[in-house]
Amino acid sequence: MKIPDKLNIYMASDFAVSEPRGENSDPDWTEHGVFGIGPDDSLYVIDWWSGQTTPDVWIDSLLDLQAKHKPMCWFGEGGVIRRSIEPFLTKLARERRVDSPRPSDTNARWLMVRPQRQAGE
Repeated sequence: MKIPDKLNIYMASDFAVSEPRGENSDPDWTEHGVFGIGPDDSLYVIDWWSGQTTPDVWIDSLLDLQAKHKPMCWFGEGGVIRRSIEPFLTKLARERRVDSPRPSDTNARWLMVRPQRQAGE
């Protein structure tokens, strides 16, 4: 399938901050996805990053993807994780001159369900 030239680009992240829980366990994975919504509302996966690493590494990878794809909006994890990394993320984003709007929780929920609502589901 050919990806259309004109897409609305969005990003979403799932942050992992857990430590291994024993000799044979692995820490959780951090995931960053870049998605495009085409003129016909089709969803395309444009780019992806995942890793079992520390926040400084996955924040750099997040900013790299944002600089490369310039998403209209980035959906990051909320709650304790977001509050703990927000100052560091904001500082690095300013230094690197990378900015992706972050929606409020209400806007994020609406944007996630909008395609299903438009489809009548």
